Amino acid sequence: EPRDPGPALDGPVELVIDDVPVDPASPYLTHKTSRREVYEAARARHPGSGDVVLVNSAGRVTETTVANLLVRLGDSWFTPPVGDGCLPGVGRRLELEAGRVSERSLTVADLRAADEIHVVNSARGRRPARLRQRP
Repeated sequence: EPRDPGPALDGPVELVIDDVPVDPASPYLTHKTSRREVYEAARARHPGSGDVVLVNSAGRVTETTVANLLVRLGDSWFTPPVGDGCLPGVGRRLELEAGRVSERSLTVADLRAADEIHVVNSARGRRPARLRQRP
């Protein structure tokens, strides 16, 4: 059964940050698998959001439930390293190989301070995103 590739393409993807940490050592986060419980639970905790940013137990952002993160800080774009607990997605790999992004561990504070945020996956490509404003 095909999985939902994410929200519609109109406008930036609205992101929320999940507050339940993921285990960066879990093989289910770093390999594509049908075991999606972590992702489905995060989405269920944030109904109505475009996508949910996962954070590992060390406080580093990893990815969203359906995409890899790309974050611009100043003049440079970064994506979290696989060791922080993200899938080494195809879109992410292509961005790295093209030299458009570098790997760097990123915190929630980095994400909040980002000049730009994009998400990338093989189904939808690279898309702009933004964090939902806190109430």
